[in-house]
Amino acid sequence: MNGERETVSGIMSICGKGVLPYLLMFFLLISIGVSGETCVFRIYHYQRTIPPILLESGLDIASVKPGVYVDVVLDEDELDALLEKIPYFHIEKYETESELKQRLDSEYRTYPEIVTLLNNYEMNYSTICKLYDIGDAWEKTVGGSTYNANYESRDILMLKVSDNPGIDEEEPEILFIGVHHAREPISGEMVLYIINELLTGYGSNPDYTRWVDDYELYFIPVLNPDGFSVVLSGDNIWWRKNCRDNDGNKSYIASNDGVDLNRNYGWYWGGTGSSSNPYDEIYRGTGPFSEPEVLAIKKLANKHNFYISLSFHTYGEICPVPLRL
Repeated sequence: MNGERETVSGIMSICGKGVLPYLLMFFLLISIGVSGETCVFRIYHYQRTIPPILLESGLDIASVKPGVYVDVVLDEDELDALLEKIPYFHIEKYETESELKQRLDSEYRTYPEIVTLLNNYEMNYSTICKLYDIGDAWEKTVGGSTYNANYESRDILMLKVSDNPGIDEEEPEILFIGVHHAREPISGEMVLYIINELLTGYGSNPDYTRWVDDYELYFIPVLNPDGFSVVLSGDNIWWRKNCRDNDGNKSYIASNDGVDLNRNYGWYWGGTGSSSNPYDEIYRGTGPFSEPEVLAIKKLANKHNFYISLSFHTYGEICPVPLRL
């Protein structure tokens, strides 16, 4: 991310009561350069884990670098509220909405382009891959454009790559998933990259050939096609959730719409790190597996015995692995 970095030093350590904290807050706001639009702010904390005060503030966390910083998405009002809670952190305005829109990579493939690509893969590599429709995204479940003119009827597509893709063999199964979160398009590109490497390298690359011959590999490039389309269309580049109309008023991506698909699974549903408030970016939904996208994964998992499931995100420079792997 390029562009001017407007930095503010967290000199407001503990100033006590009186006018000094308010004066410092005033100069802090001037230094940050509030623009009136939603921005990404980088909060440096240099602690091993994210400080509890940040987690408990209900922030829209876009990414993290463990032990160094947290990137959060804030508008002007949210920034004011945050500065009252954490006056002693070092904060930097990292990128504005207008800057990010200008840099939204046109080479990210849209959902229709991905559908075409997957169909072409199945046609051109029919001996080692097969395309499956594993369910409907939320907009399609309510009738698409008949419910709201902005809605479409999108499917959740999965490509199986194996030496006998139409047969369920006794081979280890591995699942790859991209775009749980709408504003993480590169996670889908990662899945597509792996698919392309395996298909084009089969027969010439011994490692790729062994993987295709000895495993059953399942790829879902875009689990959240509705939200993904909101971002790539530019309608809302900050959109994270799916497009469920939570209050049933037939609105389109209102601030209280959508469910965080990654918080909708049944394992410890409702725990720390999720919210019961539809306005929050980490809203978990009305119950476990309430969302058709997540329910599609549950049904898929019930039919298969996945040895490994890999979900790609662009949340931070981390690669978490199961403790028992």
